[in-house]
Amino acid sequence: MGLSRVEAWSRWGLIREIEPLTQSAYEFFEWLQQRNSNIGESVEDDWHLSFHGSQFPGDNPYACPRKAIYQMMDIPRMPFSRTSRAIMEAGKDIENRIVIKWYLAGYLLSAPPPPFGKYQTVYEDVDHMLTSTVDAIVVHPKQNFGKVVEVKTKYRDDIDKMLKLCKGPDPAHIGQLKCQIGLAHEEGPKLVKRCYNTGRLALTHLDDPICPQHFGMDCLREVEIASPDYGFIKYVSRDKPDDTWEFMYEYDSNFMEVGRTQLSAWKDWWNAERLPQTGFSDKRFSHPFDWTWTKSKKCPDSPCQYCEYGDICREDHKLAVATGKPILLADSAGIGVANEIRPDYELNLVQMAVEKRWSKSQPVKS
Repeated sequence: MGLSRVEAWSRWGLIREIEPLTQSAYEFFEWLQQRNSNIGESVEDDWHLSFHGSQFPGDNPYACPRKAIYQMMDIPRMPFSRTSRAIMEAGKDIENRIVIKWYLAGYLLSAPPPPFGKYQTVYEDVDHMLTSTVDAIVVHPKQNFGKVVEVKTKYRDDIDKMLKLCKGPDPAHIGQLKCQIGLAHEEGPKLVKRCYNTGRLALTHLDDPICPQHFGMDCLREVEIASPDYGFIKYVSRDKPDDTWEFMYEYDSNFMEVGRTQLSAWKDWWNAERLPQTGFSDKRFSHPFDWTWTKSKKCPDSPCQYCEYGDICREDHKLAVATGKPILLADSAGIGVANEIRPDYELNLVQMAVEKRWSKSQPVKS
């Protein structure tokens, strides 16, 4: 049976009804996202209530306090492109599928993702208003210590380059993993139920823990699992998910100390209600920290080129240069942007929410 006229038009691409709807749906989704606080993935608290392990400064000289402050101010980000959103969502799904497999095999020490859990394991450092979620902490069935794992996705070409030792991990992923290792290490050992025959950790999503292999409780014993001393960035191919590569990093106390020193300074800026700035040159293309706005010989690792707050930051820099001192958070151009997108936005309510979040917390034992 042949094609009708409209079926032929569709075959030739002259009629497309679903794709325009799809594109419109993505655009509407981004519109909705901008009008709400950034909640984040698999966490209880809103994203803007803390500094984050994914952006832990460590020993990075170009870790940007302004970006961290803008995020804590809950300034809306620019909408993600459809491609970026789809890649992020696919990456999160790949991560969850892998972590679920570890959980069902009895290898997962940290909290499992949905449908077996609700929130990821979160570590916090109250003194520095720092939180960090972990994708996974796994335990080999013949070992008694955990290993942190951060799951990331890449295209197959990137995985091939890693295999050939032509490409290493992303610097931001290294900092994120090392922060997670540091916080997990400092928390200390953990008591868990474990099968004494197989070494598998008990499944905990039911009313009573059960062995993942024997489906009962008789083989379970309470044991102590030591805190992690190292961890891995596990890269998974988006094109062929069984193509993977991983990079190991050890606990680095100096990295944590230096990063916390930077976070202390960021916290001081927040408490002073001032936008961080150390450079006030009125020269063309001057920068609030004497970096460059794009990658250059002077600043080869500039984080500004693709920053979602770039336009706001430039306007705030001009005002600070004109006044010769750091500007108040309330005078930031970001406030006007937030009010345009969210008419009910009020900076003082954001500040109160941050204060409330940390006033109820207790310092983590280290």
